[in-house]
Amino acid sequence: MWRIVLFFSFFLIGILHVNGQNDKNIWSLKDCIQYALHNNLDLKKQDLSRQISNLNFRQSRNNLYPNLNLGAGRTWDFGDKFDIYTNTYQQNQSTNDNYSLSSSLVLFSGFQKLKTIKKNKYSLMASQEYYNKAKDDLTMNIATAYLNVLFSRERYASSKMQNEISILQMQKTKKLVEAGSLPEGNLLDVQAQAATDELNMINAQNNLDLAILSLTQLLDLPTTDNFEVKSPDFEPDDFPLPAGGVKAIINTAIGQRPEVKAAEWELRSSIENLKIVQGRRYPTLSLNGSLTSRYSDALQVPDMDSYTVNGTKPTAYFTEDGKRVLQYNYSYDSYTKAYQDQLKDNFYQ
Repeated sequence: MWRIVLFFSFFLIGILHVNGQNDKNIWSLKDCIQYALHNNLDLKKQDLSRQISNLNFRQSRNNLYPNLNLGAGRTWDFGDKFDIYTNTYQQNQSTNDNYSLSSSLVLFSGFQKLKTIKKNKYSLMASQEYYNKAKDDLTMNIATAYLNVLFSRERYASSKMQNEISILQMQKTKKLVEAGSLPEGNLLDVQAQAATDELNMINAQNNLDLAILSLTQLLDLPTTDNFEVKSPDFEPDDFPLPAGGVKAIINTAIGQRPEVKAAEWELRSSIENLKIVQGRRYPTLSLNGSLTSRYSDALQVPDMDSYTVNGTKPTAYFTEDGKRVLQYNYSYDSYTKAYQDQLKDNFYQ
């Protein structure tokens, strides 16, 4: 039981300690960099560009597979229509449905699709390096702005101390002048120096405010109120230069800097793009297939169970002895052919 109580005690102490730091808004260099890497808008835009490159690469690989298209449509026809058999206009309305299913596959296109995959892969690698460069640039800008705040704060503290010394010197000189120990000209010189020191303190305060504003803008903070940075607790000797001097540093940068790697990936991507254009010289061989069917309520079929014979009517034919051939005159009802029957009859491959 006492272990549980001890655990929660330390847990609450830790929470209070963190809240206390947050209330003071004291930021270390590590805090600034980590916050900027998660919240900076320019870095988020670069990350979105990297994600787009990744999607393009995945899409180019999926383009190797056949596509599949499904279509369905309905049309309504209405209004007067001209009947060529009766030579009259008739009011008619109809509903028509159309269905289709198609697929196609490119069998050969000068290896353009394979080259596109490689091109998008290299572009993705370049985008990743550009993202790394954006992170490095943001880290460097944060560190520079952070050090500028520290430097401006020290300058302000130094100018403030100098201003206080000038005020004390002016007060001392004023008493000596009033006592007759020094001429009045010395007091004027001291007052002029005090005014200059006060101006320097104001300028230092303005520079400190601008430095804090620049840092908070890089962090995308809404305000500079209660913002304060913490002085680092390390010495320059904690980061010794690598062996080999400046030349070793340059060689390391060439092999590790993201902008150098990004340029190399961009070069490879451009080479593959040239091969894609060259592949257009070759013919394209593709395989296509489709299934379609349709329905229309204008398709009427006779109802043979309802027909009747209404006498006869003459035809255009004659017998050998010159008599006109007659035929029965039928009348019957009609109905729209069933939906599924029409889809079956109109099925086309």
